[in-house]
Amino acid sequence: MALEHQRLDRLRVRMAGVAAPEMRLADTLVAWIVMAGGVMIGNLLSFKVPLLDSLVGMLAVIAVVAVVGLVKRLLPKMPMVLVLSLVATVAGIPGLLPFSDALIAVTAKLNFLAFTTPVLALAGFSVAKDLPMFRLLGWRIVVVSLTATAGTFLGATLIAEFFH
Repeated sequence: MALEHQRLDRLRVRMAGVAAPEMRLADTLVAWIVMAGGVMIGNLLSFKVPLLDSLVGMLAVIAVVAVVGLVKRLLPKMPMVLVLSLVATVAGIPGLLPFSDALIAVTAKLNFLAFTTPVLALAGFSVAKDLPMFRLLGWRIVVVSLTATAGTFLGATLIAEFFH
């Protein structure tokens, strides 16, 4: 038990003060292009949406994300998820802004499931780079992860069953 606490203390010391580096604009643009390409291919293959329709929808999504990035730079203490939620919600209210109806129309052609494959692939890459850190945490983290995942799945299933 003491050995495990020592390992976790070493891990905390190593992780203290480690912040994610700021992405350069070129890296951000590449990430947006890769994501848009993955969504467009998924939309074409799975839902038979023409590439041009998907491209217009993805350009609209990228425009919203660019606005969120700008707001985040102006208000760095605001959580990114909060900024994204606010901007996307305000932009997506029909009739509120002059472009809201057009934005809703072009993004309606993008199927939500087309986003999941590229997002999960990038999440997998993100986790894979931190594998040495996870090894230091030991086998108990696997049990905790599986329990949390199972609980989330079961909770979502119950909600879906009762409110469908």
